Amino acid sequence: MSIADPLLLWNRFKDALCDDLPYYLAAGHIAVPENAQDGMRNVHYDYGLYLIQQLLLEFNKSLPDFELPVPVLYWNPQCQRSYNSLIAEEQSHSLSMQT
Repeated sequence: MSIADPLLLWNRFKDALCDDLPYYLAAGHIAVPENAQDGMRNVHYDYGLYLIQQLLLEFNKSLPDFELPVPVLYWNPQCQRSYNSLIAEEQSHSLSMQT
């Protein structure tokens, strides 16, 4: 089973999918990339796409595979600050299990 129009779904639900991201960006929980321009609108959507991309990579897929836009900013995973301690703990545990 496949989704007929992933772009339509993204455009319809991106507000709900990314509704918490502006707060994390404003609070400094997520490091905004240096290539972001002052006053750039919808940075939170770009970060939302980045997060979706990271999930897809686990399945050897990418946003273009689903005809979705790619993030325009470089979200360096090394500079990201975890905004959820439970997620950070799980990610840390998962990484240690892989080595």
